[in-house]
Amino acid sequence: MIVVADTGPVIALATLDRIDLLGVFGADILVPPRVRRELLSKPEPETQEIEQALGHLIQVREVPPLGARTEDAVDRLDPGERDAVGLAAALDEETLLVMDDQAGRSP
Repeated sequence: MIVVADTGPVIALATLDRIDLLGVFGADILVPPRVRRELLSKPEPETQEIEQALGHLIQVREVPPLGARTEDAVDRLDPGERDAVGLAAALDEETLLVMDDQAGRSP
């Protein structure tokens, strides 16, 4: 299994000083480059913990071009969410997408 994370859940876990909980999945934790930029864009107290996680727990993976069906499904999401969904949709393995946005859960 692979876990693809959006910005919000990673920041929330880091704020709680529990980013280590991402490791309980026993899976690779992936974020797209845009999510990485969002995670590091503001100097917040949790930024150091996020930087450390990006060094060993979280991997950055490029998002392949989206298919038309995926593009239609993500058109109302913000860019980071769009990339997280696109990355998850492109993977051939069983994938868990972790995000927090209401728009991302709406059909």
